Amino acid sequence: MDEQLRTELMLSRSFQGWTGAPIDYVPLKRWGFNQDTEGGDGILVRGYGEMVDWLKAEIERLGGVFRLKAPVAAVELVEGEEDDEGSVKISTRWVADIPKVMHAEQTSNFQAPYTLLTLSLGVLKYAPPTSTPPLSIRRQQAIQ
Repeated sequence: MDEQLRTELMLSRSFQGWTGAPIDYVPLKRWGFNQDTEGGDGILVRGYGEMVDWLKAEIERLGGVFRLKAPVAAVELVEGEEDDEGSVKISTRWVADIPKVMHAEQTSNFQAPYTLLTLSLGVLKYAPPTSTPPLSIRRQQAIQ
């Protein structure tokens, strides 16, 4: 496959992943619509696996813990004491449909100053974790 075709396919897949719809059904003017962050856009030419590997290495290098296959039941912001900024508490749940070997642990609670939590739109729609405080109305509407 030539490099231009490969790049075009990656752009198409990236666009479909971002919008959640086939590229034929989304007008180009929607690309970047309602951005919440500043800065340029980018494409992961070799896919998300490379980014996940890099992120895992960085988190572990800095003393953090990287977990996969831990279905999230709850996310709670915990208020800190005077000089303490607080933390995030994540509770995971056991899911019978997922083979035991795929679970980090059956049910666990994790607490840290920061967390990076990735949930698919399907999980957010059909099996969302409880969130304290709740997500903003705008975020809730976007999920629906």
